[in-house]
Amino acid sequence: MAEREAPDQSAANGESLESEARLRAILDTTVDAIITINESGAIQEFNRAAERMFGYRPEEVTGQNVSMLMPPEYASQHDGYMQDYIHTGKAKIIGIGREAEAQRKDGSRFPIDLAVSEVILGGSRFFTGIIRDITDQRRAEEGLVAVSEGERRQIGQDLHDVLGQQLTGISLLSQALAFDLQESDSKFSKEAADISGLAGAAVVETKRLAHGLYPTGIETVGLHAALREIAETQQRLFNVSCSFAGGADVPELDDGGTMQLYRIAQEAVNNAVKHADCEQITVRLDRDGQDLVLLVEDDGVGMPQAIPEGGAMGVHIMK
Repeated sequence: MAEREAPDQSAANGESLESEARLRAILDTTVDAIITINESGAIQEFNRAAERMFGYRPEEVTGQNVSMLMPPEYASQHDGYMQDYIHTGKAKIIGIGREAEAQRKDGSRFPIDLAVSEVILGGSRFFTGIIRDITDQRRAEEGLVAVSEGERRQIGQDLHDVLGQQLTGISLLSQALAFDLQESDSKFSKEAADISGLAGAAVVETKRLAHGLYPTGIETVGLHAALREIAETQQRLFNVSCSFAGGADVPELDDGGTMQLYRIAQEAVNNAVKHADCEQITVRLDRDGQDLVLLVEDDGVGMPQAIPEGGAMGVHIMK
């Protein structure tokens, strides 16, 4: 006659099954994709949101390396990052979170917000990634940037074509008036000469502002020349040593991509001049394999550990 399971053990098994079912229900009804992997990178859990996001069924991915969900250029680096963290404890993403790029079953890529946490159960290490598709957010951001760039362009053109022309006219008229008053030995000749000088300075400043808002020549002179001009302008205006170094061949970029890099460099250099208390700024454009790297560095006080609430708008704009 078979032995009957002890009542307390049966109850414990029932509670365990109920707990597992509850956890599975929570995972499968969560809006965000949740993926759990072991320390070798093999996928252990893959919830329904992950199925919808990536196009795989759980049985297609369970036990497979999580790098299958990444573009090839990132997938080849993933295991190295994990092993580096396991051996050194130096986190590049664990407990930090970041924006990244993922790849669906059909090969299409999309931007994600990825938060990774670590847990040790029964002596084994697991990592859980919570993934959010931020395609719509990126599109909204790109639309906002496009609108902002359009406004910059319009203001820059108005400064150059309207206000700049008016100031140029005032400058020319005031020069003529100053000359006539000087010829007639008028006591107002000095004031007229001062007005002429101020009008000329206003013309120069207006052109500088217009060019800063929309550098109309960037499409023709190229990114290298535009970045070099940023360095030269900052050095001339603020008496800070600012140089450009870049021998990298720039891949073919659309006008939007070129302008984005120009704006990032412009904002970073401006921040260094205003806030870093530095003496030397270097703008550099290099290649790192297939990547194009734009670097702006200075010898100043560095970035604060914590950015004040509502502060550092330029940093958010660059991002």
